[in-house]
Amino acid sequence: MGKRVILPWYIVKNQAKMLLLITFIVSIMVFLTDFIETIRVETTRQHTVFTIFHKSLFKFPYIVFNVYPYIFLGACGVTLRDLAKSHQITILKAIGFKDVNILQPIISFSFFIGVLWLTVLHPVACKMYLKVMNPDLIEKMCSQKSKMENVWLHQHNESEEILIHADEICNRIAKNISIYSLDKKGAVRKKIIALSANISDTGFILHSGISSSSSNEDVERFPEMTFASSISSEHFISEFKQPEFMGIYELLELLKLRTDANLDYHNAVLQINILLTTVLMTAIMPLVAAIPCMVNRRHYKGIYVFFFLTVGSVFMYFALNVLRTLSYGHFAALSIWFPVLLIGFVSFCLVKLKERNYAFFT
Repeated sequence: MGKRVILPWYIVKNQAKMLLLITFIVSIMVFLTDFIETIRVETTRQHTVFTIFHKSLFKFPYIVFNVYPYIFLGACGVTLRDLAKSHQITILKAIGFKDVNILQPIISFSFFIGVLWLTVLHPVACKMYLKVMNPDLIEKMCSQKSKMENVWLHQHNESEEILIHADEICNRIAKNISIYSLDKKGAVRKKIIALSANISDTGFILHSGISSSSSNEDVERFPEMTFASSISSEHFISEFKQPEFMGIYELLELLKLRTDANLDYHNAVLQINILLTTVLMTAIMPLVAAIPCMVNRRHYKGIYVFFFLTVGSVFMYFALNVLRTLSYGHFAALSIWFPVLLIGFVSFCLVKLKERNYAFFT
């Protein structure tokens, strides 16, 4: 009973301290690097130092939180290495603890940090980033009165597909709007072109336009026509939203909005999967760090641990980002989840294998 109470709190306390320290150091380095780069870029715009500092300050949480699982890997490595060098893990193993038992509280703490990042820190960081990097985009996403140009929407229905284009949309009024009705093979069944349209929650009221079939037969001119549709002005605004700069709550709202109107929601689903796998990635980082840190030999130098964790972080970061970039279609979610699950499974197997076949902490 004593082992279960004392061990988790002691390791979690050390892990928390080390995580905060390393995160702080890396954050300062990222901030200073970005601040210098921002000064170089913004000098031509004659911005004040305070403006540049404000911009860098609002950008760096988003930058840091995008790489925080790899910062966490370093924190886990330093913590486990410190416990190993002070022979505390040797004592724990001597009284019957397995490597997995020692890692369990750190994994639980890592998962908690991942959930905190997903639900609180990342959404705030996204808002801060967009506030200074793209205020015009925020206006488009939040205001019905903002002007949008060259807007396309592609709606998938059971029997047909609707393709809509507008040269400009402002205050629920579209100018030079075109509506194409397509069959499942992509052939045009009917097209409607109008000079303007009022957009409501139940469809469009088209003004001064023409309606025709695919072969341009049965051309009909009309002063006003009603086109029933589940697409509203909010759906047009959603086209300008960028999932990679959105928190989990905004992504879920965007997903519901677009699925209700049968609009493409691939990017939203993709980003939600990326955020969820980031939480899982954080939870398995202690297992990855345990490979060089908890399986030690007598003359195993700390520089090798540092090299392994650094190279491993860089490799995982670029490999996962490449796979996420290439993800598309029905196997997009699989290509995001599989590498993370594979890293966790392989790390767990290596820790168990080395625990069985080698001497530990000697």
